[in-house]
Amino acid sequence: MPSSASAAARLASQVHITTWPTPRNIAESKLVLKALQKHGEVVSYRNLKYDTTNDSPNRHRPMLAIFENADAAQRAIDSSPVTIPLPPGSAPVPHSNKNVILKTGSKISPDDPPSIIIEIQSSRHNHPSNISRNPFYTTYNTHKTSPMYKDLVREGIPVKELADCLPSKKYHIGNGVKENIQEENRWMGAMSLMDLWKEGLKEQEDQRASGDSTEKRKEYEEYGEFQ
Repeated sequence: MPSSASAAARLASQVHITTWPTPRNIAESKLVLKALQKHGEVVSYRNLKYDTTNDSPNRHRPMLAIFENADAAQRAIDSSPVTIPLPPGSAPVPHSNKNVILKTGSKISPDDPPSIIIEIQSSRHNHPSNISRNPFYTTYNTHKTSPMYKDLVREGIPVKELADCLPSKKYHIGNGVKENIQEENRWMGAMSLMDLWKEGLKEQEDQRASGDSTEKRKEYEEYGEFQ
C-alpha cells in the first residue's frame, strides 16, 4: 500500500538526538541543526525543550528530526557522536557529573573547551499522532477570555486571531465537533492553507501566461504595421 510505503520511508528518515549538555538557548539549538544539515536536507526539526504541550518535569529533553531521505539519516547516525564547538566567549558548560560517559564510550570532561556533544540514533516517534494532538491542528477556538487576548485587541491588533493564547493554555475540541465544523466550512467554499497556496500559485501562473500572450500580440501588431 502507498500509505504503508510512505510511512516506512518517513520512519527510516527520522532520527532521535540526545545532547550533552542540553542546549541552553535557541542559538545553541541552531548549532545542532546546522550539524545535522551537513548530512542532508532536514525537513523537520523539533527541540522538545520548547514543546509547551509537554509538562514533563525532565528538562533534559531530546531533539527530533526528519531528513529528506533515509540515506541522509543514516549518514547522520553513522557520524555519531558529534562534537559541536560553541562560539568563542561562551560560558563554561556545567555538567552534573565530573565526567559524563556516552554510550559510545567517549567522555566529556569539565576541562574541555565549551562544546555540545550529540548522539544520533534512529527514531520511531509517531509524528502524525503528535501533530493531531496539537491544539491548533485543524479547527480551534480563539481564547477570547484571556487577558493577553483582551489587551492585544484593545491595542488594535490587525487580526484578532493573532492575539490567541499559547498552545499550553489551549483546550482541545472533540474530533466529532471538528469534523462538523470542517464539513460546514467546505460547504461554504473554505479550503486548507495548502489548497489556498495552490490556488494562488495557479492564478499567478495564469496571469504570467496572460501577460506573455499580450506582449506577443503587441509585437505581432507592431510587426504588421511595418509591412
